[in-house]
Amino acid sequence: HPPFPKQDIISSHSVEHPVEIICAFLCSNEPKCVGFNFRTRNTDENCQLTNSTKENSKTKNGSWTLLRVAAPKECFEYTWLNESNRNAKYLPRLYHCDSSLSTGWYRFGGGAGIKLSIKCYNGARCGTTAHGWMSGAHPTIAEGKVSRK
Repeated sequence: HPPFPKQDIISSHSVEHPVEIICAFLCSNEPKCVGFNFRTRNTDENCQLTNSTKENSKTKNGSWTLLRVAAPKECFEYTWLNESNRNAKYLPRLYHCDSSLSTGWYRFGGGAGIKLSIKCYNGARCGTTAHGWMSGAHPTIAEGKVSRK
């Protein structure tokens, strides 16, 4: 597959990575990415993230391999939480309550940080007196989906 047209490449996301899984990981962490081009030869740029919306497919043509990310539902059907008052470093001036949030998948970003806290802080943090946190470490890519409280 030839390189993606410039309009289909996510800005500044043509990079060099020796393994395909890293390219897939970069795509899964980019909200606009739905697939990527991967070149099997080592070159300056061998991973292109794209927002192209064609069907999932894997085709080979020349030195590029086009891969579509077929991620589990929770990877693309989630609510984005990006408010800075959700960050563990935020000391509240005003308190907020998440009782209106429904059960579902949530993703942190922006001012909120990129991960759910893994520590229970004493006192008021994250804009509340009863903040959420996860017991246990964040999973690695190799671990995949895990259960945490």
